[in-house]
Amino acid sequence: MKKIDLINIIGMLIGILVNIVIFTDWLWMLFSNLVPVLIIGICGIILSILELFESRNTMNRRVACIVLIVNLLPMAYFTFLYFALG
Repeated sequence: MKKIDLINIIGMLIGILVNIVIFTDWLWMLFSNLVPVLIIGICGIILSILELFESRNTMNRRVACIVLIVNLLPMAYFTFLYFALG
């Protein structure tokens, strides 16, 4: 049985945290400003890209692709809103 790397799990948790903060108001007391959330999201994207290139296991590459999508969606959404609304 192949196991998933810890970097993928950390990246997934970062992606879930960024999704929760950007799309809901559950953690507004911790993150009243979105700049730290964007920095955390960029770190998650960097972790998943590094794992995508460093991993030799097919399962870890697939999980890294999923983590990259989970981290990229809220960042692309926020960037689109930022430039669309001005």
